Amino acid sequence: MGLLYYLHTDQTLGIKVKRSDLIGLMMRRNELASEILKASFSQSFPAMLQSPSSCTGCRHLTSCTIYHKVHGGNTATSGLGDLFDNLVNHLSVAHHNFLKHWDRLIDLEARTSQVKKKEILLPLHYNSGSKSSAPSFYVLDMKNEHSVDSSGKSKRYIYNFVREKMQPEAAGHSEPQAESLDFNLKSGDCVVLSTQSGRIAVANGSIRDISRSHITVLPD
Repeated sequence: MGLLYYLHTDQTLGIKVKRSDLIGLMMRRNELASEILKASFSQSFPAMLQSPSSCTGCRHLTSCTIYHKVHGGNTATSGLGDLFDNLVNHLSVAHHNFLKHWDRLIDLEARTSQVKKKEILLPLHYNSGSKSSAPSFYVLDMKNEHSVDSSGKSKRYIYNFVREKMQPEAAGHSEPQAESLDFNLKSGDCVVLSTQSGRIAVANGSIRDISRSHITVLPD
């Protein structure tokens, strides 16, 4: 069994899963991922479908046509004829400039947040002499891996991380360096849990308890 969500009726129905349906969904998903990747590099939108039958019932029709118009599109390139004109003819040059301006600011803000997110996953440099928000030398306590929090409506696991002694060669130094525990984290802060190799984010959570020897995290 699978779940199918209808956008127009806001309903979720149980359906029997067919291989042909899964293949179609995966193909569409891959097409979407490909277009998103292209847009992230080119900073441009893909061409419109130019299909009145598909576009008329799309919930993104208004925003799609507006962006298409603002970024140089017209009735011919939209493929929607009078429908396109009815949706965007009220826009003036001032509207175009306003949208482009704020769209650029939102894009810059998104890039900044991505940079900050990557910095969270960077390892702590022992000889930098600066504070770090990423105590990467804390690892999951395998002896006391997790406990259960039953205070809320649903039970959640609480994970315990303990301080790990890093070898000098692992940190890229020929001699032992003084380890610093001066990082800007406190109880209640939101954190990202990642793998030690590859810096792959695996979960989000919040700090429940923190000390020089351990950090207790409650995943979201």
